[in-house]
Amino acid sequence: MLQGFAFDDVNGRLFTIQLTSGTGSTSGDLTVTQLSLTGQQSGSMTLTGFGHGVSIAAQPVGPDTYLWTEKDANANGYGAHLTRFRFVNGSTLDHGAASLPTYTPVAGGLEFTCSIDAQHDRMAVRYHTPAGKRIALFPLADATAGTFSNTILDIAQPDELASVTIQGYTLYGNYLYTLDGTAYSAANPDPGNTYVRAVDLGTGEVVQRFLTTAGGSLTYREPEGMTVSVIQGEPRLYFGFASQTGSPRLANIFYKKAWI
Repeated sequence: MLQGFAFDDVNGRLFTIQLTSGTGSTSGDLTVTQLSLTGQQSGSMTLTGFGHGVSIAAQPVGPDTYLWTEKDANANGYGAHLTRFRFVNGSTLDHGAASLPTYTPVAGGLEFTCSIDAQHDRMAVRYHTPAGKRIALFPLADATAGTFSNTILDIAQPDELASVTIQGYTLYGNYLYTLDGTAYSAANPDPGNTYVRAVDLGTGEVVQRFLTTAGGSLTYREPEGMTVSVIQGEPRLYFGFASQTGSPRLANIFYKKAWI
């Protein structure tokens, strides 16, 4: 079932990530699928022991795509570090591979995920501490070089987000956008409880929120994943939903053109 996704705008690729079918929810085993921009599958890659896949990032390097993900799944199934690797169709990559870099962007952080904003050369890192979630910002060029010493900012996640289920987030400009909510159920019928929120990174406050009814007719409809793609100079905010209770599960991706 879909967890996160990201676009490689330069090479025209979409990458989705999900827990590998048949593995335990805390195994950290993930499957990355490469698709065309019209949804045709063109490759896949297996990651063992990496994490949950809430947020990933795709970074073009010439004709290749490098992916940023969490790695080293803990007992809860979430990655204790970050890593970056080249997507290689048909391959399996273990979290302990000697060739795989291990990054701890913030000392003392317990779990890490990230999002990149290639338009503004920045990376957002959402990480866990005993006191709660925090958000840090780094120059993307530094992160790509494996350096996280030049911290642009490091703030506590807004209290408003502590009481909701974050299903994805993305960085663009001075804002962090989040997607939260749960699947349709007897306690959460249509129109559901999926909200898109905008966090002003300058103030650390949620400055906009709205209930989205995108995909309202889907069966199950659990919010999963968020990213930004720039199409002919126009940034679009994308967010996804997993749907159907049986096999095959479906990934449904929507976007907004008007946003902060």
